[in-house]
Amino acid sequence: MAEQEPQNQEASPTRINRLTKVVINYFVPMCLFVISLGSFSEAFILVNDFSDMLKTKFSNSVEYETLDSIKVGNTAAYIEDMIGAPRVIKPVGEDLEANYYFNDKYLLAIFYQKERVTAYTVVSLVDSLKPELPWDSSKNLADDAFASFASVPDDHLVDVGSTNNVYIETIDTGVHGMFLNAYLGSIKYGSGDFDDARLTTLNRNALQGDDEALFSSLAAYREIAQPNFYGQGDLTIDQLHLSLLTPAELSGYFDFQ
Repeated sequence: MAEQEPQNQEASPTRINRLTKVVINYFVPMCLFVISLGSFSEAFILVNDFSDMLKTKFSNSVEYETLDSIKVGNTAAYIEDMIGAPRVIKPVGEDLEANYYFNDKYLLAIFYQKERVTAYTVVSLVDSLKPELPWDSSKNLADDAFASFASVPDDHLVDVGSTNNVYIETIDTGVHGMFLNAYLGSIKYGSGDFDDARLTTLNRNALQGDDEALFSSLAAYREIAQPNFYGQGDLTIDQLHLSLLTPAELSGYFDFQ
């Protein structure tokens, strides 16, 4: 199950009062003490870090800025300077690894070749996180059902099993997406409501090889289900599938419940 963010996302008067006391009683004296030692640069860093903490606590602006900065073609050095080293590296195939970075609000995987980003994926872990899609700034993740992003996917994959429940599709983004593969998906441990029933029906029809029933159930699923996963790059849909963490791996590596 996806981790649920508190329902009240607005800063209540009680929370604001508590925060004001923290600022007055602890943060301001600390800054003044650091400045008194002549460490103006350290004081600036403290203020900057505190500002980012507030933005993260009461909005998603820091997370959006980080995700928007990640592009296919970025160097590995640029990514590491921005978000640090990956916490987990998952082998996917020959000369291909998924480098995982965990944030309380999202799970990021980056794929490198020759020290450059060739693909990346993002799973939203909280309902409020709805980043703009990199190939269409007018669309946000989880704002609508799959069918609103593309009438027909280029390809799709369904996995309903003991280790993972997931739907993934690739869509054509043309010149707006720099002719890269674009990925949308729904993963059970991600944010939002996971459509188990329709996905199970879709999986059953795919296994039975009934094309008419398959197309009907695919359309029905895509009209209702909303994505909580997106990405861009040159991975095939099978490589993307193999790169995904299972719920057990996510819990074991990052203590995510």
